[in-house]
Amino acid sequence: MSSEGSQSREEVFWERYRRVVLGAGVEAGSTVWYRRHVEGFIRFITPRRLRQANVADVSQYLLKLHRREDTEVWQVRQADLALRLMYQELLNEKWAEEWAVPLPMPMEEVAESVPSAELGKKAVFAEWGQWEGSLERMVKTMRYLHY
Repeated sequence: MSSEGSQSREEVFWERYRRVVLGAGVEAGSTVWYRRHVEGFIRFITPRRLRQANVADVSQYLLKLHRREDTEVWQVRQADLALRLMYQELLNEKWAEEWAVPLPMPMEEVAESVPSAELGKKAVFAEWGQWEGSLERMVKTMRYLHY
């Protein structure tokens, strides 16, 4: 196995991103999809670089993704999380700290894809009391909802 010193900058970037995604509680088998969302975003903003993108670029990308017929609401939410993790945890971009990227879908669609999305923390915690989910699942959902 090659050491980090002999890897290309791109390989080092993707390995660091994979570790960030795993650290956020994403299952190892799902990290490939997070990478694909970021790769799609990179293609979307090309020829600019990741550090040259901003909230508007992320919002436009998510809107484009949402408008595709073969895209489900949860996939847009996953892409949002993939980009948020990259910009907040890996690239540490100042504009991403608050993550003011609006989701390109009506709140009803968000509510269908994530339980109690518009109801706030109390409703989410109340709903968790009724579910037989694990602590890890709760932590993932809380991070996903930006709580």
